[in-house]
Amino acid sequence: MHNFTINKTGLEMFDVFRAYGLALAISGRYGKYRTSIQDVGYAFKINVPTRSLPTEIDQGLLEEKMEKWEDVFGTFRKREKTKHPKERLKEILEEDYEKILEIHQKPDFMPKFGNRLKDGMTLYQSIDNSASKGFREEKRGYTYSEGTQLKVDKYSWAIACLGAAFFGKWFRSFQGKNSIKISLIPNPLKVLLISHRDLHFKLGDLDKKICKISGTTIIAHYTLKLIRFLATKSFHVKYDSVVFNV
Repeated sequence: MHNFTINKTGLEMFDVFRAYGLALAISGRYGKYRTSIQDVGYAFKINVPTRSLPTEIDQGLLEEKMEKWEDVFGTFRKREKTKHPKERLKEILEEDYEKILEIHQKPDFMPKFGNRLKDGMTLYQSIDNSASKGFREEKRGYTYSEGTQLKVDKYSWAIACLGAAFFGKWFRSFQGKNSIKISLIPNPLKVLLISHRDLHFKLGDLDKKICKISGTTIIAHYTLKLIRFLATKSFHVKYDSVVFNV
């Protein structure tokens, strides 16, 4: 049995994405292990019942062609000599895979944040609302400024992006000429990852099945559909809330 810790930072969606992302990075595309995630209050504990851990990322995860990569990296603007974040994600998960597992086996590892963080990666608003222009740093005075990008260490960033791409649900609500984008994910109180994946896929493409009059209706309708599946008791999952980002 191997145990991993995702210590909470206060950035709720970022933390949940990291938990799912690390569990997925270990289990691989087809769920090689009966990996479980449990919320213990201050952290998410990930348990992997195996003697030996993988030594490299399952390439199938990186080769998966999903529209959700665009949801995760939608605010990226191509610049000269700047790699697309999907390319950097692939590099990090390939080159630093064992390092990612090693540091998360330490119960005291915390993500590092900073505007000048060495090898830091931009934390996108799609990963957590705290990275948006209005939240990422204190604003003073009457002159508007978007501020500087919020960066996080590349190890935490990589597993958060992986969790967001595979398990986040994105919806867009149109209100006249304006629109809002909402992402949702269930908080894993106690889940078996492979069962969570089954439920996630059974929910399928909800875009045409969800009432999108407003952000509130999207959240409520998604939650009700989730509850209906949970009521069948066919899945080894327990959620205590739905985390959302607008």
